[in-house]
Amino acid sequence: TWAVEKGPQPGQLAGSFADDFLGYLLGRGHSQFYRQLKNHMHVAGVEDDEHIVLGALTTRGELSVRGLQSFVTHLLSTDLHRVLAALESRGYITSSRRDGEAHYALAPAGREFSLRVIAAAKAYESHMIERFGEDDIVALKSLLRKLVTLTRPEAEHKR
Repeated sequence: TWAVEKGPQPGQLAGSFADDFLGYLLGRGHSQFYRQLKNHMHVAGVEDDEHIVLGALTTRGELSVRGLQSFVTHLLSTDLHRVLAALESRGYITSSRRDGEAHYALAPAGREFSLRVIAAAKAYESHMIERFGEDDIVALKSLLRKLVTLTRPEAEHKR
């Protein structure tokens, strides 16, 4: 079910956004990998932007609004404050005020959700490692880390 199609497809334009275009490959790879996690998100009623915020709080711990903005705003398709309000209203995160600024952390329901998604992602990654081989996965991760670093919003301004 995860076969790679090779060669030009019927009706394909030369130079089109197809199997040799980096943006296409990255987008399609992300979509296909991410689709494996969508069911867990759907069952929990978590939208994409909410998942991004929960992921940031899972990896970074408690964050101020400013900290969250610097970490996730460029990834969100909606307003951060709306996402935070939705997550808090459903009990996935908690908020507190310190030094005049709101801080957010995972609530028990948010931790439980994150653990389920992480377990599913790790299981799918293990499946991919079996299919690719360890060396290819290490090389792919290295190249993707470099791409992430070079395409961060702050890196774009340094060119």
